[in-house]
Amino acid sequence: MPAGYTSARFVGRESAFARLAPALEAATAGISTTVLAEGSGGVGVSRFLTEAASRLTSLAEPFTILRGRSAAAGTDEPYAPVLQALRPILTALPDADLVALLGPSVEDHLRLMPELHGRLVRLGAVPERPSVTSAERRQGRLLEGILGVLGRLGDRQPVMLVLEDLHHADAGTRAFATFLAKVQRHHRVCFVASFQPDELTRSHPLTADIVTMTDARRPAERLRIDPLGRGELADLIEAIEGERPTGSALVLFAERSGGVPLVAEELIAARRELSGAALTGRFEDLVIARLALRSPECRRVLRLLALAGRTLTTAELTDVAAAYELTADSRLPPRSSSMPRRGEGPIDADLTAGLAEGVENGIIVV
Repeated sequence: MPAGYTSARFVGRESAFARLAPALEAATAGISTTVLAEGSGGVGVSRFLTEAASRLTSLAEPFTILRGRSAAAGTDEPYAPVLQALRPILTALPDADLVALLGPSVEDHLRLMPELHGRLVRLGAVPERPSVTSAERRQGRLLEGILGVLGRLGDRQPVMLVLEDLHHADAGTRAFATFLAKVQRHHRVCFVASFQPDELTRSHPLTADIVTMTDARRPAERLRIDPLGRGELADLIEAIEGERPTGSALVLFAERSGGVPLVAEELIAARRELSGAALTGRFEDLVIARLALRSPECRRVLRLLALAGRTLTTAELTDVAAAYELTADSRLPPRSSSMPRRGEGPIDADLTAGLAEGVENGIIVV
């Protein structure tokens, strides 16, 4: 098989799995737990959580995995990562199961997910007269309602709720995370929240929330994901390149990347694609040099995605591309002569080609 840009095989982190295991075992036994996974950008916290989720879904009694991620501050709707985690499972449930799972908190969930309104009205689950709740009690009711859904899901099988990048989260999501860490309920739920400690300052609102979560009656477990050691880094390079690195190459990768997998992967890609590049140069220069090799279609897609600051759907990307090109100037975007011309759904052929190239070269993540 051709070499990839990331390792298809998960490398290292066995000590982190060992520290996560007791929280998962407690949740299986009906004791709700909280884990705060921390690590700097690119160190592999998300990849670790993905691997943990994969292992948990393959158990004899698999976990239900609910997962959401906060986008850059100011770009998310309230409770966005919580909605990302809950929406797929709620929309996929049969009618009878949906009503039972929402329980008495139907109205509260409709405020978060109005797309369920027509379905719940048809099922007779929406009261004729809406409940009146004072503003100061509204958030408390909403948090209790979400907790109730998690608890009822846990009655079916254990739940791991993952909320990533909590340092970007809105106030409602942070309030929910703090509430979940403090509440003492017999639910089969393990709550895992990740954040980047180097993004926090003394005045950052999450700093006080972390203190609250770790000072709870059942304190949150702090789980730090550190850079890879040289042995793990050698395993990572071998998994990507298909052969063990030489001693001198390993020293160079270790010193240049500091054990951060994202940087190591970019260095491997640069060594493969940029024959004349010095790997001791600035990381940004290597990335820019790799981008210069891409086609006009790929660079166009990257320019559009980079401005968003968050995940975009393909429909949103199409709208952004059309609006930008209407307002920028009258010229059509550049086209290469060798790229395939095949559109998919709402995406035109140029966007399709650019996306495919970016994914293939490890620059865009689906």
